[in-house]
Amino acid sequence: MEKSREYIIKGDVWYVCDIIGERSLGHALVNHFDTTVPWLKKFLDDDNKWVRRSVGVSIHSFSKRIVDQPEKTKVLLKLIEPYLEEKQIDFVKGIGWGLKTIGKHYPDILVDFLKPHMKKNISTLLVRKAVTYLGEEKKLEVLNT
Repeated sequence: MEKSREYIIKGDVWYVCDIIGERSLGHALVNHFDTTVPWLKKFLDDDNKWVRRSVGVSIHSFSKRIVDQPEKTKVLLKLIEPYLEEKQIDFVKGIGWGLKTIGKHYPDILVDFLKPHMKKNISTLLVRKAVTYLGEEKKLEVLNT
């Protein structure tokens, strides 16, 4: 995980972050969930925007591969919950990507997660990305909260 962080920082561009976020961190989440989550928590608090973004990318990667373990998805949502009001654009895009993929496979879980937070100062971009795969009814349920 430290090497992944090191390479993300060294690459210093979105596509390096996304490649490592998917292929390294996402792979670690799929295969070693319980030991990877604490690392992701550390990454969320990192000073580097790309390291922070990689968490959302890894959640995207996990969510498209593991579609039958809703409890793990809820753990990941709880992990990013304190960061929903973040405004740094690259971080917002990463988290939004993760939420979007969760919504594709677990729309009800995503709606239940987003609704209590909609009165907060959440980025419009984050919300737009998160509701991408929701059906119209579910999308309105979130947006009209």
